[in-house]
Amino acid sequence: MPARSTPFQRLITAVHACSASKIYESAMLKDMDTGESREVDILIISHEANYQLLISIEVVEWTRKADVPWVEKMIQKHKRLPTNKLVLISKSGFTKSALMKAKTHGVETIELESALNIDWDFAIKLIGGGTFKLLEINWDCIILPIDSEKWVTPKSVDLIIFPGNNTPIQVGVLAQNLVNLPFTGETIFSHAKEDSFQDFHLELTQPGMKCKSSNKTLFEISKLCINMKTHNITKPFDFSMISLKGDKYGIGESKNTNEKFCFAMQRTSEGKTAGVIYDNNKIRTFRSYDQQ
Repeated sequence: MPARSTPFQRLITAVHACSASKIYESAMLKDMDTGESREVDILIISHEANYQLLISIEVVEWTRKADVPWVEKMIQKHKRLPTNKLVLISKSGFTKSALMKAKTHGVETIELESALNIDWDFAIKLIGGGTFKLLEINWDCIILPIDSEKWVTPKSVDLIIFPGNNTPIQVGVLAQNLVNLPFTGETIFSHAKEDSFQDFHLELTQPGMKCKSSNKTLFEISKLCINMKTHNITKPFDFSMISLKGDKYGIGESKNTNEKFCFAMQRTSEGKTAGVIYDNNKIRTFRSYDQQ
């Protein structure tokens, strides 16, 4: 069967082509049951973390809203295709029941206006991933005085004095700044195992570095060590893209209805992502460690 295409389908393909992923219009995927080729309106091949993702997009340009039977038909079709993620785009939107049906099966639904306004390079990473990885870090700081083999635990208000710098910095502030360095987060994130607790250590050495304790004792430091206990959490989520006052955001919430977890993020000028997470009754800001 020759590949088919419509003006609406070509429009959606052109929008997706703005991303860095490979885009194929009227692509063919092999049915796992029959071995025959089935046509997919648009196929996106994206590589994330050395893993190939096949994101299949089916579009419909009815004058009425896409309904449950069409959504069910697409879901059944892609159950036997090597699709990692299914996205449905309707020119006229979706009925409320169709949206509920798609959400239940983890299928993304996008209306034409939203599709044209989405930052697709950003969205594809969210669609392809389907999970949100959080890295929680709890730390404590110890220091080793020069000519000593015994580590001591300073108070967070104790002062660290660097040679050639007349302005001391509190131990707690210094340690938190080191933990917050992009290099620290990127290094831990690249080695952290999924859904696990791990320990990492960061050492700082500089000749002439001194510590002034709260009781006014001044001594030279051989090493300053930050012990970090980390928890790498993976949370599956449902997501959508929205535009608010001209700014584009990715928003999502946990697929686990018993869990209070949601987020809003947007791309920064450096090409990373930043936003806000709300979980466990806390609101926290975050910044991604991976390039988006």
